[in-house]
Amino acid sequence: RELNLNLRAAKLSNDDIKQFADKLPVNLEALSLDISSCSDINDEGIAAIARRIDFDKTGVEIRVANTKVSHATQSWYKTQAGLRERRLQAATTIQAAYRGILARRRFREIMEREKKREQERRRREEGKRKAAEQEEARRKAKEEEEARRRAA
Repeated sequence: RELNLNLRAAKLSNDDIKQFADKLPVNLEALSLDISSCSDINDEGIAAIARRIDFDKTGVEIRVANTKVSHATQSWYKTQAGLRERRLQAATTIQAAYRGILARRRFREIMEREKKREQERRRREEGKRKAAEQEEARRKAKEEEEARRRAA
């Protein structure tokens, strides 16, 4: 899915680049191509590559120093590559924010569950305390009743 080629100073023509572009895989995720000092390459060769690549899905780095590729085409390519990079950064930021939201939601759910468990534990303890108090009150009442019987 990644293709890294160093063709610096190779004797390549635009036709060679067109043939190369036609054979690029459609599922390419990254292309790094150095055609620096390939003096016969111009905008036509770069256009062939650009037609074949989806800049939204493919990371592209093309080095074209000392070629006949115009500054306008180089600027266009850099803009396309920069847009993709900014989209990826934005997507990464959105994903991180979403993960943060999910983590906070999960934390709240855990805290709510713990709060309910604590409330249930307190209810049980309160019930046990009341039952013990009632038992103690019955025991005292029984002792008092017995004491009155003995006294009578």
